[in-house]
Amino acid sequence: MEIDIEHKDWHEDDSWRQKLPTGNPFSVPAGYFDDLSERIISGVHLEEIKQADALGGFTLPGNYFTELSTNIQSRIAIEEAMAAEGESFAVPKNYFNELSSNIQSRIALEEAVGETAESFTVPQGYFDELSSNVQSRIAMEEALAGQTEEFAVPEGYFESLSSNIQSRITIEETVSADSNAYAVPDGYFNQLQQSILSQTAQKPETKVVQMPSRGNVIRKLVSTAAFKYASAACFAIIVGLAVYMKQASLPSAAQNHTFMHEQLQDVSTDVLENYLENQADATQTERTVIADGSQLDDDALRAAIQDYVDAQ
Repeated sequence: MEIDIEHKDWHEDDSWRQKLPTGNPFSVPAGYFDDLSERIISGVHLEEIKQADALGGFTLPGNYFTELSTNIQSRIAIEEAMAAEGESFAVPKNYFNELSSNIQSRIALEEAVGETAESFTVPQGYFDELSSNVQSRIAMEEALAGQTEEFAVPEGYFESLSSNIQSRITIEETVSADSNAYAVPDGYFNQLQQSILSQTAQKPETKVVQMPSRGNVIRKLVSTAAFKYASAACFAIIVGLAVYMKQASLPSAAQNHTFMHEQLQDVSTDVLENYLENQADATQTERTVIADGSQLDDDALRAAIQDYVDAQ
């Protein structure tokens, strides 16, 4: 307390301090707290804008200033053309009168689309065939417009309508009454098995002949002895033909069919030996004919034999 009393008159020391206001220094303007929240929100929004600007928030497209003059000229020309026509920002007739209903319809449509994603789907190829369908519909409407009796009924239809209705009712009642036309006696299915067995026991047993299938016939033919013998005979014939063909292709077989062989077949061995003993001469050189598989000339041989016979 003594310290406070000592320093209570400190402002009287200097003259400049006496000029300062002696009121409360921590005062705020009138209505400061009333708009404090709005000013705080504005300051926060301003800081966000500054941060966005620092990160490149306000960027311009490429070549913006290069094309700026042409864009301005185009905009001026568009504005002048719209001002000359006098129909700038025109709306249809009764637009504002129907605006509320249109807005409600749009809201309902958006809600329906949000509930079901496939509410307004169209078939595949719908727009491709739309023009032809519209033309067909127009032709159909024109054809129907030219007809005067669209819903025509036969002549005398209403006069006979009551009798037709009565006939139909009678037919329906008859069909309902005959609904049990194919009924079976009581207990029919319970006694059916026993009745079938009793009838089967009384009938003589019949011999069941099973026709063999095509596969069984082939299997039986292969397994028979006749088929085995036939196979062996065919094999023997094939082997014999092969041997015969091989022998016929030998040089000796070809020599047997020559003219000399055919002429000498009728001559006996004794005659040939006697001929060789009488005609052979010691001065003659021995000649050996080697059959190397070459064919002898029948014409030359025939001529040589004929010359020899004539010489004798």
